[in-house]
Amino acid sequence: MTVPSRTILIVLTICVMMLCTINIASACRCPADASEICAKNGRTYGNKCEMECYGGEFAYYGKCKKANEEEKEKEPVTHE
Repeated sequence: MTVPSRTILIVLTICVMMLCTINIASACRCPADASEICAKNGRTYGNKCEMECYGGEFAYYGKCKKANEEEKEKEPVTHE
């Protein structure tokens, strides 16, 4: 059973594209400044350069809050 050459070409093209993406991300050279940024994916990055290098989208400045911390902030404060 032989695989059509077009299929092989498509598979190889996809593999090369994936490897290039990995190499580009690992080749980012970002400054060592510590201005933490939380991305929409819920990950905290060391700075904007690092976030953009790994494809993150800006959410807010600072460390990402855990889901339970965000829920606590939304709860009304009750005074007993």
